[in-house]
Amino acid sequence: MDNERFYYFEKLEFYFNSLNQFGMFDPTKLDKKENIEIIKELLKKEKNSEYAKQMAFIHIPLFFVCMAYQQYPNAEDRIFSFEDILYDPIVIDYLGYIYNQYKDKRARSPKEWSHDNPCFLYIDFNNLKKDIPKIEWNQMLKTHIISSQYNSMSFPLLIEYKGKILIAPTRLKIAREMIYERLLHNFIHSHLSIVSENDFQKKILDILEKNNCMVRDPLTNKYWIYISDKKKATFEFDILAVFNNYILVIECKAFHPTAFYHLLPTVEGRRKKVQYYSEQFKKKIHPWFCENLKKSRLGHINIVCRSRDIGATKTKQFTLNLEDRIKYIDHKQIIGLFITQHKEYFKGYSNIFQIHYKDIEDFLDHLK
Repeated sequence: MDNERFYYFEKLEFYFNSLNQFGMFDPTKLDKKENIEIIKELLKKEKNSEYAKQMAFIHIPLFFVCMAYQQYPNAEDRIFSFEDILYDPIVIDYLGYIYNQYKDKRARSPKEWSHDNPCFLYIDFNNLKKDIPKIEWNQMLKTHIISSQYNSMSFPLLIEYKGKILIAPTRLKIAREMIYERLLHNFIHSHLSIVSENDFQKKILDILEKNNCMVRDPLTNKYWIYISDKKKATFEFDILAVFNNYILVIECKAFHPTAFYHLLPTVEGRRKKVQYYSEQFKKKIHPWFCENLKKSRLGHINIVCRSRDIGATKTKQFTLNLEDRIKYIDHKQIIGLFITQHKEYFKGYSNIFQIHYKDIEDFLDHLK
């Protein structure tokens, strides 16, 4: 895990150099001494040694990565995203074929430059196909890697001009490395996302239990987690907790280091997750609880639903056994919580509470 988390930190030099190469970012703008002093102050204030380790392994690398990406947060530009050509990883191979074919057929240094020997190649498209028969050209591939006056790109790979193709091998080499990094990032991001979500959910369960919340079924002792409705599975939430006379319906959102964290679409993606849960709670989850509490018989409240264990993918039929006192609570006491590992709030979702995990105890104090 630590090696994967450090992946983002180890690649900083590559990101800095690529930005600098295209005149978008000057690495000297990052005052290392100043940043180190900031980090030292953060660690001084943090008395918890375990959290200090967490800072060293996760937050500090992320701190530097985010500083780099804040300089250029526009995900529409190919210099970082390349999302439009990630549909098929074979593009990496194709760019490698073109680079290897033409890397030695043009000037390699300023001393070699001349009118007849420029630093790029200018060839007929048919010759390109003939030189590299391994590339299976189709309209989608041409659209995504050949730029022209009718198909402009902020980071062109190949450029069509007056019926011929302009090839800059070094440019292709840089692009190929960046695309590879992006694919690797996606893979690690997906893996860390699963691991972080599971770890974070366990942490939330632990915090809730330490603060006298009931999160286990009184009859089976199983955690109330990953609850979905029995028939249609139209919703799922992460944790059910009962605190005094409140039902807490909880969605957990973990955070893990990512070099693309500050890109605008990533922020928008997190906002949409809050919006989705807000709508689900209002239209489906809250009415589902109200209906089941209303029709429950005297004694323990038994709500048949589905559930799954942490890390599992398949759900099983499950019965929520709640104390009878819960049957008579006000419907306003069924509360939706969106608990995050990163302290970030989005306006416009007043029917749920957005809470940073470190503020759970304070929130529960207000319910006493």
